[in-house]
Amino acid sequence: MTSRDLAQLQKRLQQSIIGETAFSDAAAGTRVNAATRTDVYVNAYRLRLIDALAANFPRLQRFMGTAAFAALAENYLAQFPSTSVSVRWFGDRLAQFLRDDHTSAVAPWLADLADWEWEIAAAFDSPDAPPIALAALNVAPEEWPRLRFTLHPSVRLLRLQTNAVELFSAISDDAAMPEACMLDRPQAYAIWRQEFEVRFRIQDDDEAHTLTLLGQDATFDAMCGDLCDWHEASEVPARAASLLRTWITDGMIAGATSD
Repeated sequence: MTSRDLAQLQKRLQQSIIGETAFSDAAAGTRVNAATRTDVYVNAYRLRLIDALAANFPRLQRFMGTAAFAALAENYLAQFPSTSVSVRWFGDRLAQFLRDDHTSAVAPWLADLADWEWEIAAAFDSPDAPPIALAALNVAPEEWPRLRFTLHPSVRLLRLQTNAVELFSAISDDAAMPEACMLDRPQAYAIWRQEFEVRFRIQDDDEAHTLTLLGQDATFDAMCGDLCDWHEASEVPARAASLLRTWITDGMIAGATSD
């Protein structure tokens, strides 16, 4: 067998394992047929990905139970095969999968819990960047309207409709499990990593909306204009200054530049 033949054989085996094609009997030998031999790899691959999903969502698995989570993992794998070379990133669409599934109408907290668990882990694993200090704001007054801020790579912004954060904390602490429920109104959260610790906090609506704008490369002028939707114009400068100070002190801002 030439190296080219071997490469083609390996490619056909890979395609069979991930479900793209059936493996040919011609390369399987005579003692055991191709389907039987390939099924060994197919099943091992499938079980490995199910285990990886459980490793990425241990609290969701504990909340749902092993059997229910395994069924969820099977359905998710069928719709969203792994596309990453690392199993660490298998499950990036699980929260949306749960929202799109009929179970979201019965248990919407499952999607929120998956979303929260994924983003907490992603914040910890995100690239690092040195946060700016308050001294970075010592710019000329005429430059302030054009200032743009870069969020730290670990910053995640979520808006949840259930008490999934409370469920997550109870599971993490082995505490009494509260009853899963819908919140009276959606709640905004910010998640980020400060040094080696993942932190989060509840956000008021004006902060959540403004921080989202900054993440979309909005200027300080646009940020202040947005805050006018929540505050009197005379109150906006103080609120904007307070938010920037909080974000910088917490290590959520990695850059400040002006056009």
